[in-house]
Amino acid sequence: RTAGQNTTSGASNIVAVGWSALNNAAGTNVVAIGPAAGQYFTASGAVLVGSNAGGGSATTSITAVGKVFLGANAGQYADGTSQVAIGRNALQGSSTGAFLSGNNTIAIGGGAGQFLSATGIVIGQSSLSGSATTYVTGSNNVVVGGGAATKITTGTNNIILGYAAGVTPTTGGSNIFIGQGADG
Repeated sequence: RTAGQNTTSGASNIVAVGWSALNNAAGTNVVAIGPAAGQYFTASGAVLVGSNAGGGSATTSITAVGKVFLGANAGQYADGTSQVAIGRNALQGSSTGAFLSGNNTIAIGGGAGQFLSATGIVIGQSSLSGSATTYVTGSNNVVVGGGAATKITTGTNNIILGYAAGVTPTTGGSNIFIGQGADG
């Protein structure tokens, strides 16, 4: 399949490079590079680089504006406004659950915020990642460190800094954990 196939008449100012990139797209001011990048993307103002980055699904397209997704599967099923995902599977979401809806969210690192559906800042591989069956819905968390805050689901307003820090809490709020393995 060719890039940009089946784009609607409302699509404008788009750049599509890669097999099925921006196929079925309707957005404006979008750059998609990689196989299936932005395949079902109907929003505006985005840079999508990597296979399936911002891809959406045949049944649900991505409609929220302002996205930067860099990495394979980054933001694949993410539909919040002003989202940044850098790294393989960062803010990926799941095709079987609701799309990730967190606004003003930043996730950097492989699998960072993979199932984060809330506002937050996550830096580190597999940090604040949740699962396909249990999305992270707690908002305003700041997590820095590989494997940190892996069990938080509804906890809010936490600051967690350090490798594998804050791995026990699931629902706690307004906590601060600093240091490798720091936990509650």
